[in-house]
Amino acid sequence: MRARARILGSVFSILTLTLNLSNLSTKKEMFDFQKLTVYHRSKDFRKSIRSLIFENKFDRTTRDQLSRASMSIALNIAEGSSRFTLKDRKHFMVISRGSVFECLAILELLKESQEIT
Repeated sequence: MRARARILGSVFSILTLTLNLSNLSTKKEMFDFQKLTVYHRSKDFRKSIRSLIFENKFDRTTRDQLSRASMSIALNIAEGSSRFTLKDRKHFMVISRGSVFECLAILELLKESQEIT
């Protein structure tokens, strides 16, 4: 019975969060990471990468890797901002920075193979 109550409580929490997320477009800067310039820049970068992917005929692996790495930047900034200790926050920012470097390496490889200019 307690397990069922816990599961129902979790489902209720998820539904509440989902309903609150549907209002994000009307509420500005609801969470700490939304106040960060780097987060907004990472979203802009992600949009640029998605445009690049859709405009070019990259192989499946390249599309997938570049897409995931560019999304990982913003996601790790957001996740890191939820951590309580400076050490935990730093860990996620380091992962995010690694994703930036990964995107750069992919873009350099694409340029060297003349798939992009």
